[in-house]
Amino acid sequence: MRYIILFLLLILFCGCGDNNTNSITLNHKGIGSGAYHHKSDSPNIIYTIKEKPATIYKLKLSHDKYKVLETITIKQSNTIDAEALVKLSNGTFWIGDEKKPSLIHVDKDGTILKRVISKKWNKAKKNRGFESLAISKDENFLYTILQSPQKGRSKTLTIFKYDIKKDKLTKSRKYKLDNKKNYINEMVYIKKDTLVLLENQKDGYIFYKINLKEKSNKKAVFHFNKLKKIEGMAYLGDNKWILINDDDSQRDGLKGAMTRVSF
Repeated sequence: MRYIILFLLLILFCGCGDNNTNSITLNHKGIGSGAYHHKSDSPNIIYTIKEKPATIYKLKLSHDKYKVLETITIKQSNTIDAEALVKLSNGTFWIGDEKKPSLIHVDKDGTILKRVISKKWNKAKKNRGFESLAISKDENFLYTILQSPQKGRSKTLTIFKYDIKKDKLTKSRKYKLDNKKNYINEMVYIKKDTLVLLENQKDGYIFYKINLKEKSNKKAVFHFNKLKKIEGMAYLGDNKWILINDDDSQRDGLKGAMTRVSF
């Protein structure tokens, strides 16, 4: 009952709901495992990633279709389950690995430059590594979070902060799920010390805004249930977003799609 009440409150008071949606069907199988928009690109350009074989796509969007401008196949990626990405101003990328939780730096030609692995992630549940990756506006710090609590934990997750220049990993703050069966599908850095996280729930998805300087608070800003298996979200600015789903290469008949929303 309390989850029904929470859902109604979200719609009534926090501006949540399925507002201003516009969908684009994906003709390429499996390319929705993550999404990112770089600030230097025009608002109709996003990057997305296919998990296997790990491949980065640069897409140009129009009203109801898209065009692939570039593909980058990540080299020697047989053991990588790519599920999240961000792009840097120098043309390189960082991606997250779901199978073996790690952060991977990839050159513009697909060459793996570095792989960050930590003992802090050893107790992650099977295939519940990283589906979320965010980067600060100055591109000095990465933020990531495991999909669900590690073995033996309850509803609490840790947001990790990685200093790219110093090659140093620290714990940033805690994040508490609404239900222990929920999990985090994506995360975006939108402004100084502010992240938006996509929490996958039984009746859809709730987008929570958090401040990294606070210990545990979170604010619901949007609820969406018109697209299944959302695993990527790209922030275009001016409260405009692209959501993209992972169709798992259409193994279960799920069709890939991107949806525009505003919140």
